[in-house]
Amino acid sequence: MKKIIVTFIVIVCAFVLIIVFQKPSQQIESATEHKTNNLYKNEISLKKLQTYLKNQEELTVYFYQTSCSHCKKVTPIVIPMAQKLKIDLKLRLFSYRLLLS
Repeated sequence: MKKIIVTFIVIVCAFVLIIVFQKPSQQIESATEHKTNNLYKNEISLKKLQTYLKNQEELTVYFYQTSCSHCKKVTPIVIPMAQKLKIDLKLRLFSYRLLLS
């Protein structure tokens, strides 16, 4: 009987610790998400992108996808770096429809 009670207490403590340590990480994610939303201001429209390509103008485009975990990690690094290097970085939301058109 004592083993069951001790096991129950350990399981409850484990859940409490998981809940306590998850909340700060969620707050960090929401703060990061707010910062990255500000990074997507220089988005280029598809028509404007096609115009650049037809005119064979030089252009630096960063394709991203909002659901991509790698994009979420890299964007806060790449965009400020491009701004620091004074690169006119155009952003374009990647979708599979682009490949079909």
